[in-house]
Amino acid sequence: MDHSITVEIDGKATDVKMSFGLLLALAKDTGDGDIGAIYSNAEVMEKLAKTALQPRDATGRIKGDGPALGNLSVEDGEKLVAWIGEHLVDFFVRQLARAATSGEILKKAVDKAKGSSTSSSSGTAA
Repeated sequence: MDHSITVEIDGKATDVKMSFGLLLALAKDTGDGDIGAIYSNAEVMEKLAKTALQPRDATGRIKGDGPALGNLSVEDGEKLVAWIGEHLVDFFVRQLARAATSGEILKKAVDKAKGSSTSSSSGTAA
């Protein structure tokens, strides 16, 4: 998966680089993490495109307003939203996989702790 994309706005090539900060900002734009909205909700797509196209400095801080989306061709707009969607889906799937793994590890630790406390409390009373 490419971590940068170039789209043309007003005849000028504009590079967008995916960073962790941008990925988190884009994830917030989906609302509750509704992956389907990335591809089917025009308001979410607009928000994602505007967030991705905001000019940023080297540290990722927003430097001003981004370009008007009306200056972005349909083809480049669709390409941008698809690129964002790929990154978000990959991000959400990785996070869910990590949560599942963490949940399994936690369950094993809890089960082990329960087993230890049960065996230590099963001694005979005097």
